[in-house]
Amino acid sequence: EIAAEYGHFVADNFRVAVSLGASLASSPNVKEEWGWKKDRILAFAFNPNVSYYMRLAGNLYYTPEIGFSLERGSLRAQTSMLDADVTPLWGWNVYAHLLALEYRATEKVAIGAVIGTINYGGIKNTEIYYTNTIETTMNQFMFNMNKSSIIIRFYL
Repeated sequence: EIAAEYGHFVADNFRVAVSLGASLASSPNVKEEWGWKKDRILAFAFNPNVSYYMRLAGNLYYTPEIGFSLERGSLRAQTSMLDADVTPLWGWNVYAHLLALEYRATEKVAIGAVIGTINYGGIKNTEIYYTNTIETTMNQFMFNMNKSSIIIRFYL
């Protein structure tokens, strides 16, 4: 996953930002003679968010963040070695990064880490089989402590 973000400090220690990102996920699901059938998801996201910066020591900040994400993409389900079914999908997500840290290496460059996320979201997938349309909707709540991110920020 990769994203570009633009943010602005609107009040003491509060940063409002918007990011645009892209993600690609691939997972094997069935072993065949020629190899694994894979499902691939390519998605693009629009993500407004708000962070609070609290100085812990020197240049180290605690930076919890809440945000909302809208995603649009496609699911490519491989059906044979040379063929795949492609269906559109969209999703949304409300999240909170409660354990987030940022170290200001210089006045213009910072390195951060997010460890774990709480989120609630949904995904909708539309499949068309001949004349039938099947819509699948999934909502989920996750407390995900095994997901982490490394963040590099450049301040202008």
